[in-house]
Amino acid sequence: MTTTAPPGSRVETASGAEVTALLADLAVVGVPTPAVPVWVLAFEPEPLRLLAARRDRGLSPPVRLVHLQERAVSAWPDGVDTVGFELALVLPGLGARDGAALTSRVRAEARAVWVWTLRGENAFLPPALRRGPRPHGAGDLGSLVAEACALEVEGLVTDEPARVAAALSLQS
Repeated sequence: MTTTAPPGSRVETASGAEVTALLADLAVVGVPTPAVPVWVLAFEPEPLRLLAARRDRGLSPPVRLVHLQERAVSAWPDGVDTVGFELALVLPGLGARDGAALTSRVRAEARAVWVWTLRGENAFLPPALRRGPRPHGAGDLGSLVAEACALEVEGLVTDEPARVAAALSLQS
């Protein structure tokens, strides 16, 4: 499957077989550039390994690679620039016991840390940040953003960029 997307759009690839098509699509739209970086996020390590090998040999554009973690693991694929953790792995309010240690370990390997997915619905928030009884009601996303920022993460993945941006503007 080939998906051509304009700069700033989200492109998803699920398998190593789609990596070549992804690289071709990036070339068509002329990214990445220093002004328009491209991050490729994946749960599975194999597409990231393939992209890293191609990138490091100069056979693909300089994309930045993010390995998304749903559970704490002891290693990430070679060539990954960033490790993205599910919030529950790093935030104490969601039950994490060693989030700071986990993020420190990633940084010790000269990688950046992202967290995902910041969502403001009560159903996705720790009990202390829920507002009202409705699972889909709006909770305290701003405090969730503050907790993530307290870990000094380099990136936040969200379905609600405007609300997260507003919360970030209150942090500074």
